[in-house]
Amino acid sequence: MINVLIVDDEQIEREGLKLFLKDRPNIHIVGEASNGRQAIEKALETQPDLMMMDIKMPGVDGVQAVKEIKQQLPETEFIMVSAFDTFEYAREVMRYGVKEYLLKPTTKEDVLTALDRIVGEIEQAREEKNDQYELQQRLEQISSFVQTESILYLLMDHIQDYEWMEWNEWLRTEQEGYAVVFSFHQQGKEIRKTEKQQWHARIKKEIGLQLPKSTVGPFIGHHLPILMLTENENGMTKQEREQVVIQLLHKVKQAVQPAKVKTGVGGIYRLHSFSTSYREALLALDIIYDHKQASYYFYDKNVKIRADEQLPIERENKLIEAIKSGDGEKALQAFDHYVQAILRCSKHPLHDMRKHLQQLFIILGRLLNEMGLHWETAQDFARFSTVHQVTEHGKSEILHIVRTLQEWRTTDAQSLMLLARDYVHDHFREPLTLDDLAKHIGLSPYYVSKLFKERFDLTFSEYVTQLRVEHAKQLLSLTQKSLKEITYEIGYKDPNYFSRVFKKLTGKSPSDYRKSINGLGPREDTLNGE
Repeated sequence: MINVLIVDDEQIEREGLKLFLKDRPNIHIVGEASNGRQAIEKALETQPDLMMMDIKMPGVDGVQAVKEIKQQLPETEFIMVSAFDTFEYAREVMRYGVKEYLLKPTTKEDVLTALDRIVGEIEQAREEKNDQYELQQRLEQISSFVQTESILYLLMDHIQDYEWMEWNEWLRTEQEGYAVVFSFHQQGKEIRKTEKQQWHARIKKEIGLQLPKSTVGPFIGHHLPILMLTENENGMTKQEREQVVIQLLHKVKQAVQPAKVKTGVGGIYRLHSFSTSYREALLALDIIYDHKQASYYFYDKNVKIRADEQLPIERENKLIEAIKSGDGEKALQAFDHYVQAILRCSKHPLHDMRKHLQQLFIILGRLLNEMGLHWETAQDFARFSTVHQVTEHGKSEILHIVRTLQEWRTTDAQSLMLLARDYVHDHFREPLTLDDLAKHIGLSPYYVSKLFKERFDLTFSEYVTQLRVEHAKQLLSLTQKSLKEITYEIGYKDPNYFSRVFKKLTGKSPSDYRKSINGLGPREDTLNGE
């Protein structure tokens, strides 16, 4: 619905315009005014989408009125009407964004042609605004999903578990970025968990203020990954990235003093290949680890790295996938391949095996915790004195995890999804987000979304939208509530956005649906904003 305010100092002219407009069902006249000052007051009161205004009026003329109204209501459009074919008047109002200028006496055809052009522009602007609102709604739902813990899935290439179309809807998948991984070391002492928590908070705060296009991941052992988005669509040169990395390194060193910091930097890739950049950053760290003076290193594809040096990372990803599948035999086979890959490229087998398995179980612990399974992530591999003892303990723990996952999938996961469904049905009339649901049932947004789709064959947002539309149908059929009232009652904030969602699912606008169901005539202002 387009709200129109008519302004002319002659009543007969106002009546004529109203007569022209009465055949347009999408036009609602919110008022009229007889001079410029009154027009300004009425405009601020009714906030019309469109004003049809005479230029030459006593007191404040149309030009001055347009100027003042545009300052307060920049989205309001104007059709100016004048008995004077004066270029100076037309030029004045054009300065303030007026696009239609009609000469009296006006014909119905002239008025409606100009009206249709302006209405088309208003509706297009509304649609663009709705697109922005819809995007904002999605971003609010996944704000926690793409931060901190969930960067782990991107970097470790576990995002394939998630519905890729969901990511494609939510994020700009053509966006490019790169991984920066920091490694921390304190001479002669182990870094305590409380220290890591303090460091993480400081680093996140400092980097968030200085480099907003960054996302700080979780600690993985002594490593901290940070995902950096490129500054522009054309990527970044190595020199530009080097400046960013030096700035990052300076901030991180300040946050973790007196610990020593090394930094590996991966190449630039699109969102779905960030895991490659992460692996490259880890390889860069390995290269720089024994260089005492250097503090950062960019992965270089031209530097020859033995293929077997990359194997542990590849094998680790396959092992994690096997564990998550709940197949014990497949997991043990993948673990054996992982162990062999470590041994093939290791100069210090016992030390390296302890280090790799320590990192592996930290990652597994995080994955389990996100599923609501409380798992002790710290494994004391230092107490074992041989490679065989280390690997046997690792194998035993992996079997334990697989069995735990099998039990969880057959019992707890189903119960949690029923709890999730009940919560959604109880709260869909509120501004419900995926994060709200995740907090209620004690899982990460990632796993809630994944399990929800598996159980109900709909994404969380699709399920909530269907519930809201079904409830709206009942309200449209059984009550004479206005569109605005229904919008708020079912959990939306914007009537225009709701109308668009409703039409997308039902093929009809709310007003057309109401008429088709029971022929109830809504109140005169019932469906304003549709």
